Amino acid sequence: MAFLFWETKMPTDTLRVHNRGRAHRYREVAQVLNCSERHVIRLVRGGQLRADRLGARVVRIFDDSIDEYLASIRSQGGV
Repeated sequence: MAFLFWETKMPTDTLRVHNRGRAHRYREVAQVLNCSERHVIRLVRGGQLRADRLGARVVRIFDDSIDEYLASIRSQGGV
């Protein structure tokens, strides 16, 4: 009997990460938002942009977080 990946049970957290899109570095998000890398860091620290710590020094911002931030800016009348 062959082992099929999609038949295995995966934890909900793992599925959530897979559905969040690509993970970006601060620099990449800054290019998307047309701002400085430092501004992106301020947005994350201020709670306006959600980021995930994947290690001691590794922080990534997923596509869904960028989409949520842009939607909140648009609803406030910006962008």
